[in-house]
Amino acid sequence: TKRGVPAWKCGMVFSTFKAAMFLASVLGDRMLQWTSPQTCYLIGQTGAFIFSVSEGSLYWSSGSQSLFLLSLGTVLLGGFAVGLYFVSLFSVVTHKFSKNPGLIIAALEISWGLGNMIGSALGGQLIDIWAYPLPFFVMSAILMISFPWNTKLGSKINTMSPTTDGTVDAVKPRYSNLMRDPLFLAHMTTLTSVWVISAFNEPTLQPSLEEFHTSVTARGEVFAVQFASYVFGCTLAAAFCHLKVTTFYAFFGHLLTLTAYLIIGPIVPIQLERNLRLVYTAQVLLGVGMSALFVCAYHQALQRATKLGYPDDITTHGFVSSTVFTFMVSGSIVTDPIAGKLMDVYGYRTATTIMFFLLLTLTPVTLLVWVSSIKSQYEDGKVK
Repeated sequence: TKRGVPAWKCGMVFSTFKAAMFLASVLGDRMLQWTSPQTCYLIGQTGAFIFSVSEGSLYWSSGSQSLFLLSLGTVLLGGFAVGLYFVSLFSVVTHKFSKNPGLIIAALEISWGLGNMIGSALGGQLIDIWAYPLPFFVMSAILMISFPWNTKLGSKINTMSPTTDGTVDAVKPRYSNLMRDPLFLAHMTTLTSVWVISAFNEPTLQPSLEEFHTSVTARGEVFAVQFASYVFGCTLAAAFCHLKVTTFYAFFGHLLTLTAYLIIGPIVPIQLERNLRLVYTAQVLLGVGMSALFVCAYHQALQRATKLGYPDDITTHGFVSSTVFTFMVSGSIVTDPIAGKLMDVYGYRTATTIMFFLLLTLTPVTLLVWVSSIKSQYEDGKVK
């Protein structure tokens, strides 16, 4: 980098962030029980604020070694805070809207996608106005706007009661048994594939665009297309959740991601020259496909837990949320270095070919979930 930090150290910083996020995901549901939903949420929000301010302040660090060490400390705090923030946020809102959690999950993901698009567009302009730290400071201020409101809502969040009718069994359920359920694990596998795809793109897509001799702005537009498609896809996913056909749409979303990796390289067996049109088309397919997989699989995992008899309370939603992000982050941690190595050794086309066949092996998972859902509906007499 320009500050003299070797590439491997930069990679270590990103890996440390994800490792800290993984730890928070693992401990998330326990912390919800040890403290309270409000406490976990506010700790995550405050930690994310400190992380953002600290990231911007690294601009004034002197020396590559001090920058590296300070970055490690910053991402340790930031990764844990962001992980806890996600777990508590999704636990609370999916419980609040537990009748159709897919709708609120889609709404959160739309906000995330729009934030990425706006941040990408305004970040450079803010840097031009002053310097590198300004976008981080502005984001920190925006993040804390809701803090007083969240503090006042604490009592309501902490006392949220089960939304199911009747009394909840006094015996504490063993949530670890969920990990033995094939359908629940299938949903976790589907969710993991979302961040595996994202982690594969991080170290490979942008360097691969250099062959087209495009500007930095043009390369940024490629990612902007994916974010825009993700937002659009979340809107579609919300509609399919409302129509209660999530298993079909998750399978369809998987087919979209599979098609994306078929053409983005394109895969080695296809005698087709790579061009920007294929790249843009693949980004649209990835955005819509990933949104379908995340929203629908998360929705299905929550419904599966309650169908198996677990109470529809904050503890169940906390466990599912914690499990979701544990699986997703672990997939990302493993994929990042492997994707970079494949890119360096074999090139982008071969790397995407390997990714295509990996996703192809996961196709039966989403297909069987869809078939199982159809069978269950017939058995329950819901299909006329």
